[in-house]
Amino acid sequence: MSIQFDTLDYAHRLKQSRLEAKIDAMGLKIEARFVALSGEISLLKRMVGTSLVLNVAIVLKLFL
Repeated sequence: MSIQFDTLDYAHRLKQSRLEAKIDAMGLKIEARFVALSGEISLLKRMVGTSLVLNVAIVLKLFL
């Protein structure tokens, strides 16, 4: 009887460690995506800012 419980316990722990490894891997993938997105958002902010500054400069040049 004890051997069966030990075997079940071992199988349960093995499945649990596999699940934890999968969760950790998915966490790393999500983190990598967030890093990539934050870089893209930063670039878009710079592009929009530059565009706004250039448009304001053009408007000022036209009217002043």
